Amino acid sequence: MSRDLKPMQTLLLLDLLSRGGEATLQDVNGKSGYDAKAVRAPLRELGLVREGKERVPGDKGRRPKTLTVLTLTDMGWAHIEGRLRVKGGGLLELPPASRKCAPIMARLLGILGSNMHDRDIAIGEILCPSPGQKPPPRPHPPATPTADAFYRMLTDLHASRQLPGGGLRIAAIRKAMPGITREETDRLLLDLQRQERVVLYSFASNELITQEDRDAAVIVAREPRHVMYLK
Repeated sequence: MSRDLKPMQTLLLLDLLSRGGEATLQDVNGKSGYDAKAVRAPLRELGLVREGKERVPGDKGRRPKTLTVLTLTDMGWAHIEGRLRVKGGGLLELPPASRKCAPIMARLLGILGSNMHDRDIAIGEILCPSPGQKPPPRPHPPATPTADAFYRMLTDLHASRQLPGGGLRIAAIRKAMPGITREETDRLLLDLQRQERVVLYSFASNELITQEDRDAAVIVAREPRHVMYLK
């Protein structure tokens, strides 16, 4: 029975999916809502969506509000996965001219991109051209810069982000160079210090150290170093 969903019903499932599986009715409805009788009621009857009430504080001292919360059930998740996990392509029919499609697509692509980053998956491994064809080769990660190139990068960064005393936070270096692993950044900084081109220090006052500084520190002789100075 769940195979006979109407396009707007399928769109509501994807809408909830793109929001992590749960959202208030106010959020999903926006300017053009999902009809209670034609869209939401059949999904509840099929066990794909659950509706509940949640009481939240009112804004600026106003009375508390009661919101309707829509939740994608386990059956709802399984329905979408079952319709997507089909050889040759998914079987999800969507409304051809709904304004809701674009923002839902944007959220789903954002989730896709985040998972590609976290799991180190290339887009070609997911969007293979057609069954039986190999995905395109994955791009090679950028090569780790040489010590000289890294020093030039530090010089440029130092010019725009140096502290009042002239130093540069290690945390700022890591944040500005996400393509270089933590291990490689540590190695390059230690190499430059051995070459007496930079000096790594701890902050003189604990009041200056943030949690971000502690997490980003380079360990030298079992002591954390939070700031770098160019020589």
